[in-house]
Amino acid sequence: MFGGYQNRMDLPTTYSSMNAYDSITVIKGSHTVIYGGGGPGGTVLFERITPRFYPGEQYRASASTGYTSNSDTWQIGADAAIGNSNGYRRTIVDYIDANNYEDGAGDTVRSAYTNKDGIILLGYTSTADTLLELFYEANRDDDVLFAGAGMDSPSSDNDTTRLKFETGSPEGVLDAMKPELYYSEIDHLMDNYSPRTLSAPMEMRAPSSSDTGGGRVIDEINASNGRVWTVGTDYMKNNRDAKRYAGPGTGGTPTTLQSILWPDVDLAQTGLFAELTRPLTDRDSLTAGVRYDYVDTSAGRADEDALVAVMPGPPPMPVFRSPEDLYQLYYGTRDDDHTENNIGGFVTLRHVLESNSAVYATLSRSVRTADATERYIASDNGMGSMRWIGLLQRRQRLYPARPRPWPERHPAGRQCHHLPQRRCATLRIRDGGRHSLGQLLVEPRHAGVCACPQQRRQSHRPRSPPGQQPLP
Repeated sequence: MFGGYQNRMDLPTTYSSMNAYDSITVIKGSHTVIYGGGGPGGTVLFERITPRFYPGEQYRASASTGYTSNSDTWQIGADAAIGNSNGYRRTIVDYIDANNYEDGAGDTVRSAYTNKDGIILLGYTSTADTLLELFYEANRDDDVLFAGAGMDSPSSDNDTTRLKFETGSPEGVLDAMKPELYYSEIDHLMDNYSPRTLSAPMEMRAPSSSDTGGGRVIDEINASNGRVWTVGTDYMKNNRDAKRYAGPGTGGTPTTLQSILWPDVDLAQTGLFAELTRPLTDRDSLTAGVRYDYVDTSAGRADEDALVAVMPGPPPMPVFRSPEDLYQLYYGTRDDDHTENNIGGFVTLRHVLESNSAVYATLSRSVRTADATERYIASDNGMGSMRWIGLLQRRQRLYPARPRPWPERHPAGRQCHHLPQRRCATLRIRDGGRHSLGQLLVEPRHAGVCACPQQRRQSHRPRSPPGQQPLP
């Protein structure tokens, strides 16, 4: 799932209640290639795991509620399932109503929202190690206020459907197989006049959508001498489209197309991966993985014009301008179709010191492809300093002959010593590569997530090139 707003205010976790998950797993660093090629800082898995019904059991149910006084926030939820040894039907509902909160200085921070979440899971368990599950979730956010932003969100809707199959006794050489399919739709709306009083001279409305579909097949093979292979393939395609309309501040719905923020962006990614875990000695083990991703991106509406009043005036001159015109203006190209061939992987050596201590060292390379905002956003404005144009040629100034939206590459070395005591320290080293980072960590094994400062990735808002003049 990808968020539905180009300013990244709605992360994927926005569209599901934390009360609806059974398990949250944190994989620190680049220690797996199963869940995608990016994520040099780590991977977080949010999972719903419905335990099998034992003989004679017919139903389960639980409820929760809570209240936060500062923001006057109420939460209420319920989780109920009926079934038997052959299958189950599970329903999860959650409701949260939050108001603005006060910070330490006593100032009110705009943060109110209302969230409604509903989930249905249908499972078929024909054998003890086989599961076929159909999942559907509907999430609705209303009147979401954002502190410091020029717009709020009157509504933001998400519908997600997933079908997965798991078996521990497939045919042939496989020991386990996990195929799954999924599809998610997000419809997101931002404006500056519905949840707030209009304070700008113009009404602005920005509807957007983010639709993601794909699938994955994971196979496990237990080879000789304790070796375990995990191999598979995955496919994901995300389409994002966003527009911004402007109109006079006299009421009504703005209808003048002012910017095509996401010009019908398609990002498709096909991956192949393999991981091997094998013991070396009684105390030493090796885990290694390699991953290949083919990325294909395009912008279907990049040649469509929008109307913007160009400064300076007076009066401001109306100009019709497309996203491709903005790419040409700032980066010298109208090319909006790109492909990538990305290769990543890792090698981890682990040594057990005693029953509750271990040392491991990891060498990895991860590649994160640029998203729709980094590639194609075309937020136009009459004033050049207020524009936000996608980083199509993010290294063009350094490499003028290669005007391409290069992905981020993160080669890294990492050593970690797990101890039962609660101690944590970090030493960071950086080589000549721009994104290369190594860490030496001493941390508690049982603590889950180390308290050490984690690698931080900064997002840069594109600025107008020095001396750049707007199109006439």
